[in-house]
Amino acid sequence: MARKIEAGEYRRGELFFIPPDEIVVDPKQNGRAFPELEQNAVDDLIEVLESGGQLEPVKVRMITDKRVQLVFGYRRVAAYKKVNAGRPAELRLLVPCVVADQNEEEAFLDNVAENVRRKSLSDVDVAFIVRRLREQYGKSDEECAQVFRKSVAWVQRHLKILQLDREILMKIHTGVVPMESAIVLTKVEPEKRGEVLKAAESEAKEAKASKAEKAPRTDEPEEAPKPVKVKTPAVVREARKAGMRERIGRTLKEIKEIHIGLTGPGEPKPIREFAESFLNFAEGWIEEEEYIEAIEKLVRERRAK
Repeated sequence: MARKIEAGEYRRGELFFIPPDEIVVDPKQNGRAFPELEQNAVDDLIEVLESGGQLEPVKVRMITDKRVQLVFGYRRVAAYKKVNAGRPAELRLLVPCVVADQNEEEAFLDNVAENVRRKSLSDVDVAFIVRRLREQYGKSDEECAQVFRKSVAWVQRHLKILQLDREILMKIHTGVVPMESAIVLTKVEPEKRGEVLKAAESEAKEAKASKAEKAPRTDEPEEAPKPVKVKTPAVVREARKAGMRERIGRTLKEIKEIHIGLTGPGEPKPIREFAESFLNFAEGWIEEEEYIEAIEKLVRERRAK
């Protein structure tokens, strides 16, 4: 039986072509943390349409009174609306749509799956989606993990950043603050996060600059930017100074730096010898037995005093 939508559409094969203004759009179903930041992506799609290009079909679902609601393709529908706003009726574009029979929860999960496929979700988007899956649809952390095909720990890690204020979340969303630093920030009291945040922004900026310098020059089109992963020694140091609600284990690099500082001529000989033994052990130059002997020697000398 042919499907009838009554939204001014016409059909070609499996696709319906529907005026964008006839598609019901509910921003809450989009799963985006900051929809107001989507305009740049929409502008890119507008350029494609105005140059005569085609966009992938969007997905809609049947709702009451034979109308359709958008499931995914929010940027694409926004682009069609913007292009049509300056055109006479006979030149307005129709949106190619796949029509599905879905309830609200199925539609939201479909929206999430599409954005995961497109790798278009930020860490903050993920956190907002997980919260909604838990609170609105009663999903467990295990079920949320299945949606993203990730671990439960990954899900819980993203939930942690929701305790940060909107300004910091915006910086995480736009890549100014990396996820690694965001997790450190959650361990610091809100009123003490200022210096830690500055360190996070500085380290991320340096990491991006370093990555840009190392990138090979090419005439090939640029790929979509990827999040810059940074180690966070400066961030962690500032967090420790501020006082943390949770402890952060030190990295081997940090521990080695401390021991290197203990090998200077101003340190007592037993401390210098122990620090050198630790560094040799960490680098694999001596075996466990020799390192234990160095510890025992230091203990004996301390007790002899």
